[in-house]
Amino acid sequence: MMHPNLHGDWYCGPGGLFNGFHFGGLLPLAFLALFLLLLYSLVRSQASSKSSRCTPAGNPPSPLSILEARYASGEIAREDFLQKKQDLKI
Repeated sequence: MMHPNLHGDWYCGPGGLFNGFHFGGLLPLAFLALFLLLLYSLVRSQASSKSSRCTPAGNPPSPLSILEARYASGEIAREDFLQKKQDLKI
């Protein structure tokens, strides 16, 4: 006598793909959906963290903040910093 399942035993029969799973195979599909959702959120968070590190094109840093950063890094001396800062305020 043939198994009533049209797909044969590979799908639902003994040793089949969904053998032992409850809810007729919905549980593995739920795990797959959960995995894909987690993967999507991971990729999206990585993409947003990379874009947040870049300076937006519409808001370039001010000349004074660039000057302060150059002085803080030791690129220019104190006298140069004070002179350039005075020049920027005029």
